[in-house]
Amino acid sequence: MRQWNIYSDSLSRGSASAVRKFWNSEPDCAVPFSYLYISMFFCLILLLSSGCAKKIPPQPLPEMTLNEYLFKLDSIKTVKFLFSIRVNRQGEEISGNASMFINGDDTAGGETVLRVYSLGFLISEIRLSDGKIITEGKNLSPEKAYLLIEALRSCLLWWRMEERELEEQDNLIIIRNSWRKVYIDQDYIPRRQEIDLPQVPSVVINYERPEFYPSEDKEFKKGIWFPSLITVRLQGNEISLHIKKIVIVQSSRAAEQQFELFEEMSALLLCCSIKKLLL
Repeated sequence: MRQWNIYSDSLSRGSASAVRKFWNSEPDCAVPFSYLYISMFFCLILLLSSGCAKKIPPQPLPEMTLNEYLFKLDSIKTVKFLFSIRVNRQGEEISGNASMFINGDDTAGGETVLRVYSLGFLISEIRLSDGKIITEGKNLSPEKAYLLIEALRSCLLWWRMEERELEEQDNLIIIRNSWRKVYIDQDYIPRRQEIDLPQVPSVVINYERPEFYPSEDKEFKKGIWFPSLITVRLQGNEISLHIKKIVIVQSSRAAEQQFELFEEMSALLLCCSIKKLLL
């Protein structure tokens, strides 16, 4: 063993000496070898980064007035959001994935469905239909379930507001009515929202990291810019949403079919993964 160590040390010293000699030697060309090596390294980094970067269109300047844009958003009758959700409730943290399907409003046939999943399994569902709350899974009182679904719907569909008024303040535009304020920037991206509800503390919503979400809807063929990170503060609780996908469709049944297929495929993939772990 000692002979092998002596041989290894001598080999290492010889290799190191050869490397130092080669590095310090003067090449025939005018450019030092170290400069060429560094240049090639940075060229390789640039090529890899340009090839792997996610290609999204730049955020365009608004091509219409704010009122025209709000009118276009008002035309959205059926939409579904997919997002990861993290709830911090009195020091206890719960996380999972969720979907929220919104068709119309909560009156005259409107329906809103919130589904929360953990490890691919449905653990909670809140349905608001014709003004009535139906809950399944996690125990929530009808009052808290209604407050939660109203807060999430107001934060996602930030433009839906009755009797809204517009004003400008510090390079921001405020859309307001008697109980809501939405602060948007000059690109019509929401940054903050405040909701005053009776007999409960105000709801504060912060919007961050706008991203481009493609759409196949005829009115939004180029897609829509939307905040990818939303934080809702409600009665000492904090709810964080990371938006993964937005689907805007004209037919509510078509939207349900698309997401039923998506949820079935997710559950199937999860079952396959669990089966592989058990075998």
